[in-house]
Amino acid sequence: MPSSRPAHRRVNEQRRQPALTAAQAIEQYRPHLATREEWAVVADFVRAAVRDLEPDGPHRAREWLRTVTALAAWSQREGIPLDREEVFAPDNIRRYAEIGCPELSTPSTATRRAVLRTMGRALTEEAPWPAPEPMLPQRLRHPPYSARDEQRLRSLRLPTRHQQRRLDAVLALGLGAGLWAREYLTATPSDLRTINGLTHLQVQGTRARKVVVRDRDAQTLHRLAAEHPLENFAGFRASEWDRSRTWNAIRAIDTPTDLKLETERLRSTWLVHHLDRGVHLAVLARHAGLKTTRAFTLLMPFLTEPPEAMTNRHLADLE
Repeated sequence: MPSSRPAHRRVNEQRRQPALTAAQAIEQYRPHLATREEWAVVADFVRAAVRDLEPDGPHRAREWLRTVTALAAWSQREGIPLDREEVFAPDNIRRYAEIGCPELSTPSTATRRAVLRTMGRALTEEAPWPAPEPMLPQRLRHPPYSARDEQRLRSLRLPTRHQQRRLDAVLALGLGAGLWAREYLTATPSDLRTINGLTHLQVQGTRARKVVVRDRDAQTLHRLAAEHPLENFAGFRASEWDRSRTWNAIRAIDTPTDLKLETERLRSTWLVHHLDRGVHLAVLARHAGLKTTRAFTLLMPFLTEPPEAMTNRHLADLE
């Protein structure tokens, strides 16, 4: 029986040759939610806008391309000229959020509106943007795990070897090296180095750096490297188009309901561990890929102060 499938299937060139840089992503981009006719009209406008926003990598570039394409295509249907001062005007963005993206949930609409407002401030010169509101005092959204909960996570034994491997990798990379969420799936055995008996992890990406791994976690990474030398530590292959790749990698890890596994909390725990041990802030910031000290300020309530007599002697230059 002859197949009902077409003899020639259209190939998405972006999937066949994934972009390695933001510039490549911008050049290769073809939207899925706009028609060819709509894209032909707005393509140059969209690419130029995103290029001027200077995205920090191909993933961010594609996110912004999708967002700007949606706004530009809707604006064209509404008769708005393809001019930055018009498309990114505050009233146009407000109206688009109200009626132009009904497919989005309320939280997603609010997020898109906030992103477009930020873009509008950056891309326009005459649009009547109000003065930014003063920043409110921030709180830490992802507090560190307590010592008890950290031990509970490390003691978990999962039903399958695959799940256990992924949990071991996530804990070692988070508690042992303080990786950012998007860095979990780019860390591979080839990034490990042993120097003077210490394990260093060469982190790839926009925050490329070398991190000294805590010893107990270094042992886990070396074990995983020996068992799976050609795969990333977590053993998860994400699609180039997966916008939540790390979340998708860890969501299948079965942890107790009161002990949710969060990469941000693992990182906070790693930072607090080193702050409590007195690691110099400049050194820790370099290993953490930080450009400001804001994270340290937010973590101060979680630090354990040493005995007063000890700190007094330090302050008096006696120790």
